[in-house]
Amino acid sequence: MKILFICTAFNSLAQRTALVLRSHGHSVTIEYALSPALMISAATLSSPDLIICPFLTKRVPPEIYHNYLTLIVHPGPPGDAGPSAIDWCLIGDLGEVSDPDAQLAFIDAKHSTKRASATMRSHWGVTVLQAIEAFDAGPIWAFDQFELTGEGWSKSDLYRGPVTRAAVSAVLAAVQRVELAAKQESGDQVSWLPIKPTVAAPARYRTECVSRGVPFLGGRTHDRPLLRAGQRDFFPLLPSPAKVKLSADAILQRIRSADSQPGMLSTVLGTPLFLYNAHIQRDPLPPTIASRQESLNTSGTILATRQGAILVDVGADLPLWIGHLRRPKAKSDKYLHPKLPATMALLSLPDLASSLSLLDPLKVPEWSPTTGFGSDPNNPYARRPGTYQQVWIDISTSPRTYSRIAYIHAEFYNGAFSTLQCTLLLSATNHALSLPGLKAIVLLGGSGYFSNGIALNVIEGSPDPSAEAWANINAIDDCVQALLAPKGVVTFAAIRGNAAAGGLAMATASDFVISTESAVLNPHYRGLGLYGSEWHTYSWYQRCGESVAKKFARQMLPMSATEAQQLGLVDYVLHNDRMDAQAVLEEIKGLVNEVMDANVSQVSSSAVLAAGAPWTRCLRPASAHGSQSTLLSEQILQNKTRYLADLFAESSSNTEPMSLEDHFLQYRKAELDQMTLDFFHPHRNQRFASRCTGFVRKLVPTCTPTRFALHRRYSSDPTSEAEELDEEEKDEFDGLAGIPASAAVARLPDHHPELIRVPKEQASRQEQSFSVGQDTLASTGQITPEQEGSQRSSTSTAPTTPAEGSPKEVLSLGDEEAHRMDIETILLQVPSPSSNTDLASRTSQGTINCGPAAISFAAAAGTEDKVRVVATRTCRTTPEEGVKKGRLERFFASLSRKSRSNLLDPTATPSSTAASKPVPVLSPSPPILKENKVAPTFKARRRSSISEVLSVLQNSPSRTTPQATEGSPKSERRSLRPTPSEGFSLSYDRGMRMTPRIVEENLVLSEELAGAPTPPKEGEKGEEGEGCLWSCYYAENGGEKRRVLRATSDTA
Repeated sequence: MKILFICTAFNSLAQRTALVLRSHGHSVTIEYALSPALMISAATLSSPDLIICPFLTKRVPPEIYHNYLTLIVHPGPPGDAGPSAIDWCLIGDLGEVSDPDAQLAFIDAKHSTKRASATMRSHWGVTVLQAIEAFDAGPIWAFDQFELTGEGWSKSDLYRGPVTRAAVSAVLAAVQRVELAAKQESGDQVSWLPIKPTVAAPARYRTECVSRGVPFLGGRTHDRPLLRAGQRDFFPLLPSPAKVKLSADAILQRIRSADSQPGMLSTVLGTPLFLYNAHIQRDPLPPTIASRQESLNTSGTILATRQGAILVDVGADLPLWIGHLRRPKAKSDKYLHPKLPATMALLSLPDLASSLSLLDPLKVPEWSPTTGFGSDPNNPYARRPGTYQQVWIDISTSPRTYSRIAYIHAEFYNGAFSTLQCTLLLSATNHALSLPGLKAIVLLGGSGYFSNGIALNVIEGSPDPSAEAWANINAIDDCVQALLAPKGVVTFAAIRGNAAAGGLAMATASDFVISTESAVLNPHYRGLGLYGSEWHTYSWYQRCGESVAKKFARQMLPMSATEAQQLGLVDYVLHNDRMDAQAVLEEIKGLVNEVMDANVSQVSSSAVLAAGAPWTRCLRPASAHGSQSTLLSEQILQNKTRYLADLFAESSSNTEPMSLEDHFLQYRKAELDQMTLDFFHPHRNQRFASRCTGFVRKLVPTCTPTRFALHRRYSSDPTSEAEELDEEEKDEFDGLAGIPASAAVARLPDHHPELIRVPKEQASRQEQSFSVGQDTLASTGQITPEQEGSQRSSTSTAPTTPAEGSPKEVLSLGDEEAHRMDIETILLQVPSPSSNTDLASRTSQGTINCGPAAISFAAAAGTEDKVRVVATRTCRTTPEEGVKKGRLERFFASLSRKSRSNLLDPTATPSSTAASKPVPVLSPSPPILKENKVAPTFKARRRSSISEVLSVLQNSPSRTTPQATEGSPKSERRSLRPTPSEGFSLSYDRGMRMTPRIVEENLVLSEELAGAPTPPKEGEKGEEGEGCLWSCYYAENGGEKRRVLRATSDTA
């Protein structure tokens, strides 16, 4: 049949339904529900046999459903009606009361009780009904239902998973039933099309679900109105004495009922904000954070940050991680605000961020999941279900050959990979590759999305979107490059959810691509105005052929996993009908084990063994170059090496020998040359910028793309073969409007927008003195030069330039201290000690005073120096230890010096007070003139001294932490700059320092409650959301539910 889709947006459910209908022989054309007139004209142009509305938030015009049988897909069971069906289900509506206000009050009462648990129906369903005048009240043609398991479903998880599967099942059944009824009513097997709207649906379709033939098992259903974002807010439920705690599980249920659209509008942070991506912190808190939370006992307190998320005391029994926030749209705002990582969103509101102490690293530290409190130093990427974790690695072995396999999970919100998240994934990948005996790596992505490529919301919300986009595409390229060339392991990509653009290209670069049958794939970039990277010109061209790859990349249409397998993008399709996430994961592990345990002789016995990318299959019969008993995994690696050698042979014949990595870099260079134009060219950048804004801010398109609206693609003249192409399909789309390509100059942002920057002037000298930077670690051999790159490498021909006004390069602690002390020496005109100075004579009877406790350094025979804390403030030294102790004395004495602004005038004569201690008299030496430079030998000696001290401190266990217990991770203060284990790059924020990671130290916190100024009223009087695709979700008056935030002042 000819089927017309009328939908608000061609979303994942609509794409999946269209693909399934096409696979059953139907032709489908799509029209956006932009206006009644356009919907009517679409019906007139297409003359459909049937109209289906898979995702529609507007009413169908009577002119349509009076003339064409129109089916509405409602994401709820029979008897349920309203625009917020899934929202009511997930918030805990069991159907006890028919009145919606009373039902919501009942839910609030349940969630207000102590230790309330998340309650939900046992089943939910999807109904396909006929459009009539009344909303969601027409005759039912089919419905299907599914069980709601004990998993913590979010709205988007439920919609993309069980709801989509049930919708496809119900739509197929409805189409078959409508066709049968039309044939029976007409009595003529030839002229029954188009289907008349008068065809009657039997009553039994309302009580028999498609899959089981039974009535709905989830309880009573009702007609519910729109559930507004602000009605879910838990903050009004918090008791005023703050003695009774709400249940974190109940709060989490309320947040997830609106995630990812529209979000829960809450004032818990002091101003109305939409909350997304929430997780409960069930694991124990670090003692310092737990002490601060207990002493403050104030809802809305931010306790820590983690990779862009914030840990918030929400007035519950457990704190919550909030991953993303969005500012409400005010009347003065032209567009919706982007949905951003929580720290990034708060930084866009400086007054609010300041009142929440977000910029104070001592109050709100960065808590790393891999190196911070609670992590396992021996297995930093182990799964920790009791905390917020985006990346983790599951290590297992195959049952027969005991091959070691690393399964890398990347649960990034909505499948978007930001620059920071790419560095996390790259760090995890490198960690997995470093594991001894590793034979295979499996990229799992997330359970809902494998990956959708670069993070458009982060790019749109960045101060410099082009620079952030450039950093993002380079970061995701780094992730692909880590597994591209042969690394001695077989690589798998397991696509459990939808994948698009660069995320799909990342998967297809693997040796094996396994995809679930329900996944929707979009192998194209041009719809967003991008050329694309991630080595798609290698993997897609090699897998499908260059002409085929260019064709589907230019067509920009969704693709099913089965279609992708036929083209070569996917190697094996896993049928996952009615499988939950855990069952799918177990099936994937079984397939990977089968490949890793198989011999070459078993290839023909299994579909998955015979699959694989072209470079994994033999160029010649297996018997010609290997034994039949050879492990298939070993043969795959040999085949890959030979395939690449043959592929790159032609390009190597006329040049000097190149490594495989260098050959692959040529692909990256060519792709990034085009991406440079997309991001930085004065003319071509506009195509990406406008489409990114439209996607992120949900702008209503002016028309339906003709690649979807086939009824508008071809001329009304039946004799004409001309096509109406979309702008993105034309060659002119790649034009530069006469502006030379050299006008595009790439640049990087000065920092990760998700991370908190702490200016140097705000950081105490004591905090800096106990930090060890990457440069110092590199000097001790703990990281390699490749790990400490100051800027992300780019192979584009356009030069990568730093942002304007970039501060000077960050020095190591030793370099910083030596440089500062050199300047102080010049300013004070203190002579530099000569190389033969008796350093031991500078102490007073071998005593070193260095703060609240003395640190003695006693050298054990045949071992390294150890650090020991003693109870007294003084310690004795022997003359043999004088040289090293003198260096330590100068180092620690420098830590307590005042800033340069408080230094004495260079011409003044130093004087001492009665209270001051005697200063050892130095041997006279000529005064230092201002124009003289400090001797290079002294600088080198100073750096050497400091590096030696740091190496001693670094290799010695700390015993100064009262909170540290046996079995807990090391508690010494970590670097304020990112560590290599977390994959950050020092190319960002050269003159600043990131928020310090959590350290267990003996901090004395004194809290005072003080009134903070009322946050700015950006969200006051929210707009009705005109110009937004989902306008019904954003009819929020965000400014009326404000509260005065009680800020807390912590002093250490």
